[in-house]
Amino acid sequence: MRQKYNLPMRFMHWVSGLLFIINLGLGWVLSNTEILKGSQASSIPLHKSFGVLVFFLLIIRLLVRSNSELPEEVKHNNKIEKLAEKITHFALYFFLIAIPFIGIAMSNFSGRTISFFGLFNLPSLLTPDKEMAGKFYEMHMMTAYIALGFIGLHILATIKHYIFNKENLLKRMV
Repeated sequence: MRQKYNLPMRFMHWVSGLLFIINLGLGWVLSNTEILKGSQASSIPLHKSFGVLVFFLLIIRLLVRSNSELPEEVKHNNKIEKLAEKITHFALYFFLIAIPFIGIAMSNFSGRTISFFGLFNLPSLLTPDKEMAGKFYEMHMMTAYIALGFIGLHILATIKHYIFNKENLLKRMV
């Protein structure tokens, strides 16, 4: 029997979303500024750990979601809005899966260990290859920026529904 869309789903939505955004920010700082120059040795494993955590939360979220009754669908003014919603939600789930996998492959190809907050190390499944590591670094960066765009669309759509459609979608997720 499917449970009503409940507090655990709401909690996972906000926690995984916030951790994902924070980790995108940490990744951007690590790759684009000199701010953390002296502390990068500890910040990169933290970025990797949060990436793995976001991925684990997503797996749990998908399992809970598959056994939950989802909230009533949002009413759309037209078919384009409905299509945009479906594409955006699909893209967000896709990037929550793809970005960690690409990051893991990048670390494996770089010959670097991925430690989960110092509790355990993920197994390295790929042979080190600096050229492939570089390619996966570029993919990791590109997918992160694209994901950020979809997060922006997701937030803007919520604001649009609140202001123009007079629908408070946040109450469904708080």
